Amino acid sequence: MPTQDKENADVAKQSLFLDWIKYEMLGEPRPTSKEEQERKKSLNSKLRLLRTELIDVKSLITRAKTGKINIDKQIEYINLTKSDIKVLITDITGEDNGKSDTIRHILNIWEQIEQGEIFKEDLETRTIEEKLEAFTLLEEQIQEIVLYVGYKTVPERVNDWLDKARPGYVLPFHLVFEDEIHNEGDRKKVLNYISWKPTEITNGLVDPGKGLIFRYHESVICRIFWAAIIVAFFPLLIFFAGEYTSYIIQVLDKDTETFKFDNIGLHLLALFSGIYVHVLIDRNKQQTESGVPSIVPLSEWTRYLSAQRGRILYKTSLALFVFLGLIAIAEKPDSLTYMQFFLAGYSLDSVVDMLSTRLEKSASARFSSSQS
Repeated sequence: MPTQDKENADVAKQSLFLDWIKYEMLGEPRPTSKEEQERKKSLNSKLRLLRTELIDVKSLITRAKTGKINIDKQIEYINLTKSDIKVLITDITGEDNGKSDTIRHILNIWEQIEQGEIFKEDLETRTIEEKLEAFTLLEEQIQEIVLYVGYKTVPERVNDWLDKARPGYVLPFHLVFEDEIHNEGDRKKVLNYISWKPTEITNGLVDPGKGLIFRYHESVICRIFWAAIIVAFFPLLIFFAGEYTSYIIQVLDKDTETFKFDNIGLHLLALFSGIYVHVLIDRNKQQTESGVPSIVPLSEWTRYLSAQRGRILYKTSLALFVFLGLIAIAEKPDSLTYMQFFLAGYSLDSVVDMLSTRLEKSASARFSSSQS
């Protein structure tokens, strides 16, 4: 028995140690109980129905303000919608049990809406000015509720999208959730909320500045594997470029006797350095515009590389195109400096456009000459 107890203790310690690595060191979100997940799912379902009802009312109000419909003829629909919303509000109150500040805000705003002019029986007797004032107030209140509902329901919807997506997939947040949250400013608030509270979503990295969410691999081993490949790829690429400088020049149809070139690997390193500096400055600009520091925890680096490996490969391909293009069009090799390659990497997209335009003209000229 003592031996068995010792083995059980060792297994428990090992399990605690693995949990510490997974949840504390690597920052994985801790799982919630099945009952809590079901309760949250049911609550979010009712919140989405509430948002749908209120958005439809807001659409009705918008048409009434523009004169497309007569609101007095929609009293029956308004009263029916009010009854449906009251049922949903009762269910939401029962399921939340006063646990959430966000739900409390929603309930308070609904109480304010119930006391508004739009739901009173004497709406038909109100003047046009009074109706317009009531319409404007109701629109603002509905928009506020939709924002609070978004805080609760959008993270779950994002997780549904990410579960169906492959690693490296990009979710354009504003395009996907434009129908659920019409106001762009409110969508940015929800996206920032998700970004600042990363446990709300799983297997996704948020870029609030660009409005994108990137899917990374859920397996730690796979993330480390891809990170190792990416980290090793660039030094090997630079090394082989330097080792086979003369071969590369030959492939580009240059005379190795007259076209002398120092180690190409160092010029390639200068190009990649320009790209890296551009990424840093771009993140700094986003930080300056938002006023929020751009913090990347050390535990995120494998997730970042896993999520961005497609973009990294794409940028690397463009960089190699620019690199070989600059060498191919050079007449005097001595004029190619490290600074030129650095600046080409920094303004990579512009250089790609320039080289592609030149390549198209050269291809057209050669094709025309071959036909004549």
